[in-house]
Amino acid sequence: MGSYLEQNIDDCSFIVGYLPGKDANPGSSSDGIYITVLTITEDVSSKIPFVYTQDLTDKSIPKQDSPIILELSIMISVYLKNYSEGLKAISKVIQKLADMSRFVTLDFSFSLCLCTT
Repeated sequence: MGSYLEQNIDDCSFIVGYLPGKDANPGSSSDGIYITVLTITEDVSSKIPFVYTQDLTDKSIPKQDSPIILELSIMISVYLKNYSEGLKAISKVIQKLADMSRFVTLDFSFSLCLCTT
């Protein structure tokens, strides 16, 4: 997701980590869009108990581990010294994420649900 945002939003830098706290020295904090992982939980309600696949070479049907479905809660925040530029940047992120709700890579895929708190 971070690389998708970097490729599709110009003039913004993305930082994976915590947003600087209110006591942080303004000169030491980097301007940018911060992506912070808040929680990681397993969705056990959608877990498939048994997964079998057919092996065509020896006609066996071995049992495989069921896929693990994780729910990640992330927070996307902006730290820019100019408030109006920060609002523009977060607006661009929301717009891009609303346009693309499913991300697929070679190793895994994930869906995105925007929630406000």
